[in-house]
Amino acid sequence: MTDKTAYIDFDGTVVNVFPRYFKILNEYLNHDYDGQLVFENFVRQKRDGIKEHEIVKKTLGIDIDIEKYVNFKRARLEDKEYLKEDLIIGNPHKAYAKLKGLGYQVNLLSQRRKPDNLLWEISYLNLKDCFDNISTVFPTSNNAKLEYLKDIAKKEDIIIGDSPLDMECATELGIRGWFVESGLLKKERLAAKVQVAENYNMAVQGLSMNA
Repeated sequence: MTDKTAYIDFDGTVVNVFPRYFKILNEYLNHDYDGQLVFENFVRQKRDGIKEHEIVKKTLGIDIDIEKYVNFKRARLEDKEYLKEDLIIGNPHKAYAKLKGLGYQVNLLSQRRKPDNLLWEISYLNLKDCFDNISTVFPTSNNAKLEYLKDIAKKEDIIIGDSPLDMECATELGIRGWFVESGLLKKERLAAKVQVAENYNMAVQGLSMNA
């Protein structure tokens, strides 16, 4: 039984969520306003840290009702129809095999409001054999992942993810953190000093080189 664990984020790390976010925002614009965004421009501005209502204002000159949009987005973000838009990043099966070869238990740790739909998505994308365990935490105003990990993380563990929350876990828990640039933010927007990789596979490759 291995005594070290790799905690892997899902959205932005294992799957590309930009198509899902883009579809929801454009559907909202099509429903309530006369305007559509261009995918490449949306991705670029989103990764620059620009909020979605600001992207709409900057690109289309439209002031959307922020509260109404947030409710619209939240009602759809984890529905199966939209989860089908997610695309697998790289080769999670290869990353899993390499982590196992390095002696890690591979645990998926994701923030989700609908855990059953995450399980459905993992099955839909044929990723069930990429993880030894799957855990979800409900998004809160604090760092729900940190609260989950604070009593179980060990110094030998690692966390790989695309968000400042993932890297906060690494900093606060004193474990190794790998930030992947395949998600919603660029590395320049990180406050934490952590290792950076292009994607999940490259993070695991870097880990194996430093093992």
